[in-house]
Amino acid sequence: MLEVKDLVKIYKPKKGEPVRALDGVSLRFPQTGMVFILGKSGSGKSTLLNVCGGLDAPDGGEIVVKGRSSKHFSAADFDGYRNTLAGFVFQEYNILEEFTVEENVALALKLQGKADCRERVRDILAQVELEGFEKRRPATLSGGQKQRVAIARALVKDPAIIFADEPTGALDSDTGRQVLDLLHKLSRGKLVVVVSHDREFAEAYADRIIELKDGKVISDRCRQADGSFAAADEEGTAAEGIFSAADDAGSAAEVISAAAGTSSKTAQGTGTAAPVGSGPSPSKAAAENTKSPLPSRAKPAAGSPYAAAGASSKTAAGASAAENGFIRSKLPLPHAVRIGAGSMRAKPLRLAFTILLACIAFALFGMFSTLTFYDPAATAARTYLDAGYQTLRLENNYRCTELTFIGTELTDSYERSRNTGFSPQEIEKLRAEYGAGTAVYNFTDGEWADESFGIRNAGSAGLSSLYTTELNGFAELDEDAAAYWQQSLLTDTDLSSLGESDALVTAYTFAALQEAGLEDEAGEPVALEKYDDIVGKTLAITAEGGGEISVTVRGVLDIALPQEFSERLDAAPAAERAAVLEQLREELSYGLYGSLFVSADFYGAHRGDLTPSHFSNNGNYFYYPLGDPLEIEAGGETIGGTQEICSLPVPYGDTPAEISFFDGRTQAQLAEGEVVVNYSDLRPMVQKMQEAEIEAVAASGGETAAEEARLSFKREDSILYTGEYFVYEYDENGEEISSQRRIALEEEVRAALESVYALIQKYEGTEYALDTQITLRSRSGSALGDFTVVGFTYGETAGGYPTMYMNEAECLPIVNAIGSRNLASSIEETAYVRPADVRYHAFVLPAPQSEAGMRALCSGAGQVNADDTFFTISSPAEHDLQSIDNFIDMFGQVFLWIGVVMAVFSMLLLFNFISASIAYKKREIGILRAIGARSADVFKIFYAESAIIAAACYLLAVIVCFAVCAALNALLAAEIGVSAFVFGPLSWLVMLGIAALTSFAATYLPVRAAARKKPVESIRAL
Repeated sequence: MLEVKDLVKIYKPKKGEPVRALDGVSLRFPQTGMVFILGKSGSGKSTLLNVCGGLDAPDGGEIVVKGRSSKHFSAADFDGYRNTLAGFVFQEYNILEEFTVEENVALALKLQGKADCRERVRDILAQVELEGFEKRRPATLSGGQKQRVAIARALVKDPAIIFADEPTGALDSDTGRQVLDLLHKLSRGKLVVVVSHDREFAEAYADRIIELKDGKVISDRCRQADGSFAAADEEGTAAEGIFSAADDAGSAAEVISAAAGTSSKTAQGTGTAAPVGSGPSPSKAAAENTKSPLPSRAKPAAGSPYAAAGASSKTAAGASAAENGFIRSKLPLPHAVRIGAGSMRAKPLRLAFTILLACIAFALFGMFSTLTFYDPAATAARTYLDAGYQTLRLENNYRCTELTFIGTELTDSYERSRNTGFSPQEIEKLRAEYGAGTAVYNFTDGEWADESFGIRNAGSAGLSSLYTTELNGFAELDEDAAAYWQQSLLTDTDLSSLGESDALVTAYTFAALQEAGLEDEAGEPVALEKYDDIVGKTLAITAEGGGEISVTVRGVLDIALPQEFSERLDAAPAAERAAVLEQLREELSYGLYGSLFVSADFYGAHRGDLTPSHFSNNGNYFYYPLGDPLEIEAGGETIGGTQEICSLPVPYGDTPAEISFFDGRTQAQLAEGEVVVNYSDLRPMVQKMQEAEIEAVAASGGETAAEEARLSFKREDSILYTGEYFVYEYDENGEEISSQRRIALEEEVRAALESVYALIQKYEGTEYALDTQITLRSRSGSALGDFTVVGFTYGETAGGYPTMYMNEAECLPIVNAIGSRNLASSIEETAYVRPADVRYHAFVLPAPQSEAGMRALCSGAGQVNADDTFFTISSPAEHDLQSIDNFIDMFGQVFLWIGVVMAVFSMLLLFNFISASIAYKKREIGILRAIGARSADVFKIFYAESAIIAAACYLLAVIVCFAVCAALNALLAAEIGVSAFVFGPLSWLVMLGIAALTSFAATYLPVRAAARKKPVESIRAL
């Protein structure tokens, strides 16, 4: 069964010389019997027991277990050996305080994977005289009772060998004798190896006594038939005639077996332990010995182990794999959790601090995952549905790259977007994708800008707070849109017959006109009692820029003020009423409430009536802002200056249309020495010609004709200088009583230009002639070059921000010469090319009322097309939604890194906590390893402990995240009507993953170090 050969064990202390605890020990143990190992402290007796029991590995030599050499054992084999064949009884009992007596004993069976073991446990407890103690806790037992529990635990799995290390060391003599009596009874069917320092007990109970000194066997004696011991010779056998059985197999001679009344064959066939209660009780044995406290051992008991130890090493070595197979331990998870949770009570303050910080870390990761999985489309859809939007307005944009230059050197670039309009083709595409709607546009020929329109003949009566007679645009009804809106008419109107100057008003506008009043062409009030009353009436529509058109009302559409608007305003507290009113008015302006619905011919017929004609700089020009304006000198006088130089040909964008060339050229090509200046720079010379002309008119036609010429020049000058002119009225005394600003139309601009050119030609060669030869000078007075003026810019921007155009080759040297490299120029690059027929400012469609439809619309918003265009949903909530998107983009990373730092910190805390728990649980680890638990079982215990802590942190963090998200959503809903934070299943999984990762990482390293220790190292900590 068990043999050791040439065992060597050397301990290497940190200081001092190595110690040879075992020095070439060779022994062969019998199948059964009680073997005592004696020796002084440091003799090597405990080391020998640890090596034989698989608690430690030798540095040399081998142990042979059932024919298998330890040289071929893995760590798992040693664990299996202890779990299957070895039982341990220690001086300090080493039973688990968390478990009852029954659970302590059952643990040995459960490690073998045996689930239903209650009857076996109760039977074993009865055999060790602990019947009725099953539910008792170890703390309620005496020392002897605890040792009996330890023996029962060792015995319950029916091991072949019981190793007892000083089993009576912590007991009084009577109790110790009882324990040894019990072990002696067990030795009838098992091998019991006892390490002891008590020679009297050894001589009273032992079948064989082995004595060690300095790691070597100095005595090996076997009990003879008459009960006495004979010293073994060098071969390990007793002297002839006394005890002739200590042969190589360690078995007794057949003669002794015969004297004992038991045949060798019979004893060898005994494979199970004899009943513990089959011999005399310890008290009876003590009573029989009146001369000595030790039991009488006149001869070996029947069934002596030495009569049964005749199995040769050859037989053991030839054992089958099945006979030598070891059981791998399986610590049940409930036991692992129970043991792991036990140490959590040891350091409650550290545990609370660890849980708090880990909870914060997990919550931050939860918030980060919420932001990571944030769905802008879903948030927007939910916001619009909750707000009850009836319509949504889509606006067109294009993406571009803004390039910044210093001189010709590119210094910066960044992505940006610009607003533009829809072409009819783009509108059709939107209608095909999102259904029939309306295209709402504002009149413009340049870059799109919102303009408001009013009804000039609306009355002046006061309006309630939510009504206004201002209009927000014109909704074009093509064939599909007309079919859609036909069902919403409140009057008998044929939408297919709308003329180019006809329009439909909404029920909202009708209600506003009811309150404010409406006047006809003669200024008389129009009675508006029912919708049909407004049909056929004329509305004078005025634009913010000053234009005006007249439309005839042909019907009313059922688009009225929502009742909820009035309810929200009425429910608002007095202190918040102004803010709520402003919000409601903003929502009204984004809908179709204040729109006029017109035919598809309306835009073509009235494009010029409401369009401001002015030069609009798109930012597409390659220009160079100047730190200080350059001075323009002509005829020895300073006639103007410039703040910005643009190069022509223009590398990016289009040349401004508001350039007039003296020679009539149409291409914006400038040769070297040619420049185009601002009209304001030529204005002083033009005004001299105008004054000369006025004097000539006065001389020939009188003061009245001169005044008319003066007013005409004034208007022309205003058109070219500002893009506007004034209409003057006078009273009977000739005093100016009013003036009205007008936007110059194309024909008026053309007439103003012709007037200027006529004067230039008329006064050419005179003292008033236009001097086109100019000199540019810096502010310091140094000349930068002489140039010829070949044209000028005019219009709205002519007087506001003077710009000069020149050949690109001459432009850069001047910019560089005046030290303007610190001033950047910018251009934009984009695939977008603005179609010539762009005219729609926005596309308004009925808001989808299903979550799927609304989400599809919101998902389409922001999707960039191949030409860099994309549409956005323009609404009162748009700014807030964009702010939330930006917030989440920015703070998502902040939450991530804070969460990472906190997770690492909490991991370190948990690492420290588990390390402390390992130190606290060395006793439990040692007990478990001794009774057969593997390293994996140790991992299971502390993973269970770590998992409990991580689970607590996870649950608390989930609660925190739910509460924080609910609070943030409530705050956002109250302020802007948006719910952005959705703490859903994906976030839960992320947090669970982080909790599992933290638990594993914090546990693996310290537990790995503890689990890799040899069991004896944990045993020494007991």
